Amino acid sequence: MQKKKIKVIIVGLGKIGYLYNYTKNIISTHTQAIFSLKKKIDFFAAIEKKKGIRINFKKKFNVPVLGKIEDLKKIYDKNSDYLIILSTNTPTHYLILKKILKFKPKYILCEKPFCSSIKEVNNIIKMNKRYNSKIFVNYTRSFDKKWMLIKKNFLIKKNVSGEVFYNKTLLNNGSHFLHLCFTLFGSYVNIERLNKKKFKIYFKNSVEVTFLENNKKSKNKIILKTSKTIIEDSGNLYFKIKNKNNEYYIKNTTDTYQLNPLKAIVTQDTKILKNNLKNSIMVQNVLNQLQNIYR
Repeated sequence: MQKKKIKVIIVGLGKIGYLYNYTKNIISTHTQAIFSLKKKIDFFAAIEKKKGIRINFKKKFNVPVLGKIEDLKKIYDKNSDYLIILSTNTPTHYLILKKILKFKPKYILCEKPFCSSIKEVNNIIKMNKRYNSKIFVNYTRSFDKKWMLIKKNFLIKKNVSGEVFYNKTLLNNGSHFLHLCFTLFGSYVNIERLNKKKFKIYFKNSVEVTFLENNKKSKNKIILKTSKTIIEDSGNLYFKIKNKNNEYYIKNTTDTYQLNPLKAIVTQDTKILKNNLKNSIMVQNVLNQLQNIYR
């Protein structure tokens, strides 16, 4: 018997949902990602409040487009498995998630960060105990399997120092690196604010990572150092690995960065998904601990 396809719904057809420039070589929107997995999933519907974007989307794709979440009631089949992708801006997440949960989808993929405050996050987690949806947050670097390879082969769990350089605020880009650090090193022990744009986060086993906000034109990157190896991710298609004798490169999956989360959910890749929600809540805690980051 053929397994039922998961039906996917996008809420929000903005940049990440649909509008980023399409290229043949990089999957940068949820729309592209869904069509890339069309043999395994069905693009069931999209929801977008802006009429102009709805019209534009309808011209390109044979997918129903609704104006508001409440309209889902007309076409939603309670006997099907759904994945709802929330790709609106952060301040809207909380109220929209509350509406989404009432449809009891099997999976929810929420754009980062989870919500605007830890209080909102906790309320959603509490509310979901009634609906039991599996919630994941789209911190794309943590869905890159090559980081798991780096962790296994190069990052011993002690005596690691790191530097993160991010632009466009901690909320927009720095939070990706926070989630990655939690994925690699586990729960944090302490945070030290060094100045307005710089802080250090401490983990167990003598692991510490310094975060620094750069100007808007600077690249986002992370550099991790052990006693034997330096690993650098500058947002390119390759990780740079350097040790005493050699310098070489490992291909990552940046070119499919919006496909990776969707694929992990559809295939139920437990190694990738296991701590996603837990680490996302920790990110929210850090975002709320540090002041003057929501700009």
